[in-house]
Amino acid sequence: CDSARQELCRNMAKLLSLLLPVFLYQVRGTTLRAAVTNEVSEPGQGAVVAHLLSVVDDYLTYYAEEESNWSESKKRMTEIINHATSQESRMASINEKARMKKEHDKTVAEYVSVVKKLDKALTEMEGADWAAKHGVQEKLQSMYKESPIVLLSESLPGGEPLASAASLKLRQFRQSFATRLPAGGPTK
Repeated sequence: CDSARQELCRNMAKLLSLLLPVFLYQVRGTTLRAAVTNEVSEPGQGAVVAHLLSVVDDYLTYYAEEESNWSESKKRMTEIINHATSQESRMASINEKARMKKEHDKTVAEYVSVVKKLDKALTEMEGADWAAKHGVQEKLQSMYKESPIVLLSESLPGGEPLASAASLKLRQFRQSFATRLPAGGPTK
């Protein structure tokens, strides 16, 4: 049930990321019209902000749960690796831990990316201090501090292709290095 809810939130976030630019354009237009004609902002904007804050809270919770689950899984896998009886089982456990880490990093990157987009939207709607007003500033800063690569890839023009290219180069380097090792592995 929890994974179904997370999947629903992921899909909602993807939809939101597609509709957000259109929505922000409309909100900016309304704000400009209100400033020119001295009107009150469009009714219902508070409901939209409340909904976005709810989504941010959900994603902060998902992020905290993912970090907690990964910490526990990492600890268990380390114990399994340390207590492996054969080299083959040890290597299989190391590979499984690496697979789990890759999956964890991908999930965290998704969460951080969605929260960053929501952060930008709420900054446009509520001002730069929205996170402090709603008591999530420390959580956001902690999340961003722990995931600088995701933020860097989003902040650069073409950042995602840049991060993908860097990842590809690293994999190629590892593969070329692995082919240079003797068949039995490194010698002492």
